[in-house]
Amino acid sequence: MSPDIADEFHGVAAEHTYIAAHFPTWHIEYQTRMARNDRDYDVLGMIKPDQTKAVIYFDITDWIGK
Repeated sequence: MSPDIADEFHGVAAEHTYIAAHFPTWHIEYQTRMARNDRDYDVLGMIKPDQTKAVIYFDITDWIGK
């Protein structure tokens, strides 16, 4: 994610823009938040129409709670 994201609203929008650009046929199956090594992450479980699955991690440390 870009380090110039100012707040949660723009951070979430950036996540969805990235997903739409890189995974246009995939759907979000689940979303959760994870903290590890003093960093915060959005964890998205993705599923493709053919049932292929992937997990995407977005580092949200710089903008979570803003």
